[in-house]
Amino acid sequence: MLQLKANTSSPTLVFNGLKTGQLLTQLTQKDGQVSTLALYKGHNRLHLTDKISIWTTIKLFVTLGITHILTGIDHLMFVAGLLLFTRDFKTFLKAITCFTLAHSITLSLSALNLVHIPEPPVETGIALSILFLCYELTRPYDKQHPTLSRKFPWLISFSFGLLHGLGFASALKEVGLSQTSIPLALACFNIGVEIGQLIFLSFLIVLLKLCAKVPVFHHQLFQKVPSYTMGIMASFWFIQRAYIMFHIL
Repeated sequence: MLQLKANTSSPTLVFNGLKTGQLLTQLTQKDGQVSTLALYKGHNRLHLTDKISIWTTIKLFVTLGITHILTGIDHLMFVAGLLLFTRDFKTFLKAITCFTLAHSITLSLSALNLVHIPEPPVETGIALSILFLCYELTRPYDKQHPTLSRKFPWLISFSFGLLHGLGFASALKEVGLSQTSIPLALACFNIGVEIGQLIFLSFLIVLLKLCAKVPVFHHQLFQKVPSYTMGIMASFWFIQRAYIMFHIL
């Protein structure tokens, strides 16, 4: 931690050797207000200022939201499973909308410290949500007697979306919300998450359309590969996270 004298006005920090990646810095004022600054790839000078511009806040938290969702393989895996689980685009649109609404609610409540749930149970629950979805994907589809998940996929996506929102919030808390612009920072992070989600879904839909044109992928064996692959990974995460949870709590 670097402490600066109160009469130091807008100092500039120079970081040598920072060629890749992104550096996040928390600036705590004497009155306790916290601001988050970012140093992006290709830059090595960080200008500490008392007032953070609105554009800086928007750019920082939208970028963080996009980065978090695109590097969060468990969240992406749930979205992919949801796309495979729903049988038509209209149903998927309803399900993904409910998922977005749910994780936006818990992200906001948790980031504002209105709801607090320890991270280990949340991460374990996220792994379980993927495992549940994979189990439903492998079950035979009976049009006459559909399961509750098949009848109301939006209910499943909303319920598990609440869990995933808590996962997003834990990442946001690690960075720290700018105390002077909490609503803006929170909204921008959420927008970033949605942009990243749309990027991933666009890529996945194009990939599925390309695979649909290849006859070999129509075989039932290949259609089950994604479900079992995700199920194996989710099982590993669930066991690993459950072990950590019971040894920490």
